[in-house]
Amino acid sequence: TDTDSIDSASGRHVMPTSMLLSADSYEKEALCYESDVVMKKSVKCKLLWMLFHASSLAKDWATCLDSMEELNEMGLSYGNASFHRDIALVFALLQCRRASTAHDITTKIIRKMMSLAVLTPIGNEASQYESISMRILLILADLYNVDTCLIRDDFSKNKYYDATSSTSISFSPCECTKRAVENIDFISSSNNDMMKPPTINELRVTVLNDRGIALLMSGDSIGALGCFRDAVAMTASNPSISWLALPAYFNLSLLLLRDGRIEESCKSWLGARGHLPTLESAMQGNNLDLQKLRDIRLLAINRHGLLMARRNFSGDGMVLEQENVMEWVPPNLVGDELNEDDNHHYGVDVSQITALDVVLLRFAVSYAEKKAARVFRRNGGGVF
Repeated sequence: TDTDSIDSASGRHVMPTSMLLSADSYEKEALCYESDVVMKKSVKCKLLWMLFHASSLAKDWATCLDSMEELNEMGLSYGNASFHRDIALVFALLQCRRASTAHDITTKIIRKMMSLAVLTPIGNEASQYESISMRILLILADLYNVDTCLIRDDFSKNKYYDATSSTSISFSPCECTKRAVENIDFISSSNNDMMKPPTINELRVTVLNDRGIALLMSGDSIGALGCFRDAVAMTASNPSISWLALPAYFNLSLLLLRDGRIEESCKSWLGARGHLPTLESAMQGNNLDLQKLRDIRLLAINRHGLLMARRNFSGDGMVLEQENVMEWVPPNLVGDELNEDDNHHYGVDVSQITALDVVLLRFAVSYAEKKAARVFRRNGGGVF
């Protein structure tokens, strides 16, 4: 069946972290050293950050990883710069599918950061700013740790016990995403809007999506459904992050389909794909829109078949094993059409999108035909 080719959730993608690629990240680090010797190193440090930026945009993951490994070997550190570099290194490792190494680093980052008193501000503005800055880095570390677990299919409840503070830290996807939600809420509760990063809404949607996947994998489909709905609602109310809507809608619609709520799944997905007005009009007996819906279904079937044939011919059927990254830079919008030559569309594998298109458009046409027939009988008083 068509559903056999659809994964359980769209989650095996490194989530967006535009802050890692901001000029501010490397300029602050490069300008914080005063001696001539260290200044020379800091210039190299800045160039490596720029190389990381450029190679990431070019998807040259080998160069991206080399730049971060060299930067970390330099050992320069100022403030939270070491955490920033470690998280950037994890990002590069995940692009190269070195999930186990990335997991080891993220667990160390989380352990170190959880022990810092700076996470609890003492009240003044400088302390609050530093706390928010560190919490953002902790959110990224938790999200990347979840990615390492999803890629490795590791959902164990591994914990670390800190004898010094007599506390335990969990690295399971459920606990990491729960901690990320708490930190997002803490940042959002700040009375000073200037301290809230511009990526806060982007991070919240990402956290909600990861949280939903983690809950789904642990068996809590009701909790997962709530997270996906919240993520969809956030993208709808924030046009600047509309590019994150498709993964959220994909997960929501797929979960509804899995739970047998096919009508709701159909309306959710077709709404995301821009076909809901056509469906609603066809259901009211509009023959032109009903035919248009049939044409869309046929196009989806042909597109999915062509895509799978191309991949099988080129030996690219296992695309998820080759590239597991969600693009953090919003792609340029030219309509909402899929390009069969692309592996991913807004972070979701294209074959998954086209497969779900086929399944739900087939239902949509059948559903619209039945509804239209009832409208005809009711209005005409005859038998259709």
